[in-house]
Amino acid sequence: PVAIAQVDTPGNAQAVACSGTRIAVADGASGLAIVDITDPPAAFVAHQLSQIGNVIAVDASGPLAFVGGASKVSIVDLATGTILFPESPIDTTEAVHDLRVLGETLFVLTSARLRTFDLGGLSGEPLGSVAVPGSAATARRRLSVGDDVAYVVSQQGLTTIDVFDPAAPAIISGPDFAPGVTNPMLAIAANGSGLALVCGRPGFGAADPQVQLFDVRDPQN
Repeated sequence: PVAIAQVDTPGNAQAVACSGTRIAVADGASGLAIVDITDPPAAFVAHQLSQIGNVIAVDASGPLAFVGGASKVSIVDLATGTILFPESPIDTTEAVHDLRVLGETLFVLTSARLRTFDLGGLSGEPLGSVAVPGSAATARRRLSVGDDVAYVVSQQGLTTIDVFDPAAPAIISGPDFAPGVTNPMLAIAANGSGLALVCGRPGFGAADPQVQLFDVRDPQN
């Protein structure tokens, strides 16, 4: 891999999502940064939306970015930087940890639950929710969704959730480690191949995270 460009944003980047020639950056206390990569070596910040508030989670689908922070999700047009739901963002009740968009469903992982919302007509109507086991008191939890399964990683390990019916998500398998373990899993990406990449700490108290490969063909194991 070769670095083509590096773009500094005003805040501290917490997450990124790409759609077409736009990259949406969850820029912490500086809100949302939208980077134009039409000419990749000359990439630049096209829009900075600090008015959204603290942003730690973002995903993109087509021309839209879905932006999560505090206990709300806003929807932003990537081309213009227009906040489509500035007055009435989607209320997630608890603090947002991560989010994903799949088709017309928004999946939001909060400090306590996985919540689902209907994006048909950009309504943002609540569909369902399920409590996610494990403590989120000291570490951010991360989310990946695909093939009717949601994968949640936390300081207690990996949880799998059946989301075949987004209105009735159900836990398949809970986390593996005892409460109190510090950050064994920090992020996950599953692509439907039966494998998932996990950024995590290989042992209890290990200082440096590693990229690990997991077999997730059986979500019960």
